[in-house]
Amino acid sequence: MRSGTIGGTVSLQRTDITIPDQLPSSIPYVDVVHKNAPSSVVEQARELAPPAEQTSDSTAASGGLNLNISVNAPSRIFLR
Repeated sequence: MRSGTIGGTVSLQRTDITIPDQLPSSIPYVDVVHKNAPSSVVEQARELAPPAEQTSDSTAASGGLNLNISVNAPSRIFLR
């Protein structure tokens, strides 16, 4: 099955992002693949990856969309 790609650049001013301690179980796992990522990002992704039995290929099988975005943040991004 074919899939499409959503892409573009997201430009942000000062941004505050609050990450909860725990997410609801209704939120599915999103398989993120970094392209041209620095080695530190690759290592972090490997450390944070869920166990193999929790991942699935359901998105690929259903023809999901690819996301190809760049984030332009000349100010700061705060994660809390």
